[in-house]
Amino acid sequence: VSISKDMTKWVEEEMAFREETRKDSLTGALTRKHGERELEHLFASNGDNGPISLAIVDIDYFKRVNDTWGHATGDEVIQLVATAMINSVRSTDFVVRWGGEEFVIVMNQCSLASASIMLERCCNAISKISHPKVGVITVSVGLAQKASGEMPHELIKRADIALYQAKAEGRNRIVKSD
Repeated sequence: VSISKDMTKWVEEEMAFREETRKDSLTGALTRKHGERELEHLFASNGDNGPISLAIVDIDYFKRVNDTWGHATGDEVIQLVATAMINSVRSTDFVVRWGGEEFVIVMNQCSLASASIMLERCCNAISKISHPKVGVITVSVGLAQKASGEMPHELIKRADIALYQAKAEGRNRIVKSD
């Protein structure tokens, strides 16, 4: 005697749920939780076998966008910026929606010099966006390369400090961490 049940619908629903928790529904970038897991995995599997660079990207004057044109326009701007970044990085890199209008880009096997070139490409792609209400969009970027023995949270902190330096220096720029 045998009893069987078609699990196709359950498997499809489970796969859809996993994709929802993996990717941010607004931007298509990885969610912060999944991005943190990917970064931890990358650190664990890489050790000190090649450079890992990390950038924190923040949309300049984003609060003004939401306050002036509303959250729907803010969402449009976030989507446009995320798409430009995702289309500008290598297939081995990943873009994470870190929170609100802030993103993290993780670049494996990528030196600080190569990461700078890639981020310039991202920033150029973003600056070519002309939203009908907002106009030209720019971003500030903090960039750091993993130091030997450094933990993910330490790398993120250094990139975050560089991001705040970029903002303090007038925005619309990339600042590298020491």
